[in-house]
Amino acid sequence: MENNEHNQGRPRMIFDSGSRVLKCAIVNPNGDILGFKSFYPEIIRSEDGFERIYNPKAFWSSVKTLVKETIKEAKIDPENIRYITSSSIRPSKLFADERGNPIIMTASFDLRGIDVAEEIDQKFLEEAGIPWTQASGHSPSL
Repeated sequence: MENNEHNQGRPRMIFDSGSRVLKCAIVNPNGDILGFKSFYPEIIRSEDGFERIYNPKAFWSSVKTLVKETIKEAKIDPENIRYITSSSIRPSKLFADERGNPIIMTASFDLRGIDVAEEIDQKFLEEAGIPWTQASGHSPSL
């Protein structure tokens, strides 16, 4: 069991994934920012504009660099980080292969499926008995 007194003084790492920028901050227990870095992920768009995904290999590499740079700026030992947390404007999805390597990472503004969204919503209602938006808390369903 961790010593609570020792644990309270440890820094925290926070990620925030907005619609265009990924940010990483390290703060002390008082909320003072010790380090802050961000980057604009590479976005791949389809010709019609409905499919927007992050380049998964570039994204993962950039996240690792972001973490290292934020830790360096904060001048802390990464072993002392108490916890890591994240927030996002909407859920983004990452699909990985059996080795954990990213295959596809969708951005929060990926609209693939918009042309069949109503059909999917109707099928969910028929199968589950409640609307998708009620079951998931996401509105619109995409």
